[in-house]
Amino acid sequence: MAKFSTKVQVNKPVEHTFDRFLDEQTMAHWITGFKGIEILRGEPREPDSLYRMMIHFNGEDLLIYQKLIEVHPNEKLLVEMEHPEFVTWSEILFYQTGFATQIECTSKIQGKTFRVKLALPLVKNILESRNEKDYQVFKKIIEKNKD
Repeated sequence: MAKFSTKVQVNKPVEHTFDRFLDEQTMAHWITGFKGIEILRGEPREPDSLYRMMIHFNGEDLLIYQKLIEVHPNEKLLVEMEHPEFVTWSEILFYQTGFATQIECTSKIQGKTFRVKLALPLVKNILESRNEKDYQVFKKIIEKNKD
């Protein structure tokens, strides 16, 4: 199992930041390779809801199942993302710091296949770099938005 963290400060209030973070329309603009998401079970943005997400990664389309395990509006998300070759768990915390919002994401990835288990250090580095880039893009989009 590998672990990595990402932090970003967004110059918008926590309510706005949290809402936009979960907005499906916004995801298409900040998640690298995002092709779409659909809800399979439960209510949107509620604990135990299950989504199917399509991500283009490394030349192929990956079908990933995303489960919202915990949802504490404006405070915390606990997310599990599962693919046939790996599973990740992410805890995403939102803190109001004056006018801004600090987002802290801690993720763990576990390989499910021998191939991914062997490549876990490389996969971890790729995902960590991708997360950093995506969160910076999210920050720019949110701060540029006038609402």
